[in-house]
Amino acid sequence: MELPNLPNQRYTMPAVADVDGDGHPDLLLGVTGASTAFPGGPLRYYRNSGTGELSQRFRLENNDYGQLRNADGSLPGFLSPVVADFDRDGRPDLLTAATDGTVQFFADLRTQPATFAGRTNIVFDPLNQQLEAARWGGSFDMRLVPAAADVNGDGVPELFLGQETGGISSFVGRGGLITSSPAPVVRSGPEVRVFPNPATAQATVEATELVRLTVLDLLGRTVRPQTAPARVHQVSVAGLAAGVYLVRSQNEAGAVSVRRLEVK
Repeated sequence: MELPNLPNQRYTMPAVADVDGDGHPDLLLGVTGASTAFPGGPLRYYRNSGTGELSQRFRLENNDYGQLRNADGSLPGFLSPVVADFDRDGRPDLLTAATDGTVQFFADLRTQPATFAGRTNIVFDPLNQQLEAARWGGSFDMRLVPAAADVNGDGVPELFLGQETGGISSFVGRGGLITSSPAPVVRSGPEVRVFPNPATAQATVEATELVRLTVLDLLGRTVRPQTAPARVHQVSVAGLAAGVYLVRSQNEAGAVSVRRLEVK
């Protein structure tokens, strides 16, 4: 299936998010720059009308969304966007990565001005106890691809940064990452044991106190809904695809423990 009005360029990078808050997932497209056929900036906004055939729902709303530029006024190269609620305020944020290694954070995407106001100091340095600028690549250009998902089930999306030179860097949403707010107080989670592990039909989750249990996949999606509080839980893995899952246990005080569960 092809979508109309999309630049016919290599390395265009999509991100799906409800940009206008109407309940329909829209499309943000990072591109390598303007062309004669598709003039505009490095980030394009395609609005989802929510009606008609899927291939016809997306219409170009803004061909220079956020008017993103380098410090010298030039267009960022090979821009890659991702949208998630990084700062935990209930509103979607935008994060972009460019080939010069710059990663920028734009809080509350829906209320940004016409020219987006962002920042690069998003990585917390525990040695200096301060936020540092996020930059990869050094003196050479390198395509970067960000992704976000609540992998450990703590309610905060983690940031994953794929690199053209190989490998994926991962960052948890703690200690100031993607927010200048003070880090939350971390309470010790409940002691939890999961067995058998790997499991083929059923797993037992045993805790030292009453816990509510949720099972998630590695993208943070719930595959077994939260249970009532209990010390021992029987978890059926019937129907789950073989792979690794996360067992999230939360006690009455709100402290969380996460354990891996392999399903065969």
